[in-house]
Amino acid sequence: MDKQEALDLSIEHWQRLYEARTMREFEKEGIGGRSCELCNRYRCLSKESSYACADCPVFNYTKTQNCENTPYTEVMDMKREMSHLKYAGSYTSEYCRAAPSEKLREAVKAELDFLISLRAYLE
Repeated sequence: MDKQEALDLSIEHWQRLYEARTMREFEKEGIGGRSCELCNRYRCLSKESSYACADCPVFNYTKTQNCENTPYTEVMDMKREMSHLKYAGSYTSEYCRAAPSEKLREAVKAELDFLISLRAYLE
C-alpha cells in the first residue's frame, strides 16, 4: 500500500465519522491511531528515524507528530465535551443515542477537508 492509498483509506474513515448519526456509530468507527490507516502504517518509532509518525503525509506536511497542528486536536476536544454523558453512567443509553454535537461534526469536517487537501500535496 502506498501513501496515497493509506491517505484515501483515512479519508474514507473520516467521511464515515462525519456521517455518523449517533455517538454509538461514532464510537464504533473510532478515533485515534488504531482507527487511522495512516497511523497504522506510519505511527511507530523506527530504527531509521527518531520521530514517531516518520514518513506519514500528515507529519511531512505539518512537521509535527500525532496530528498536532491539524483539526484532529479539535475533534478530540469536542469529543471530550460529549463524554460527560458517557462517564455520567449513561453510556448505554443517552450517550449512545445522542447525535454528535454540531461542534464535533464541524471539527470532523475540518479534519476530513484537511486530509482531502493532502491529496494535492502528495502529487
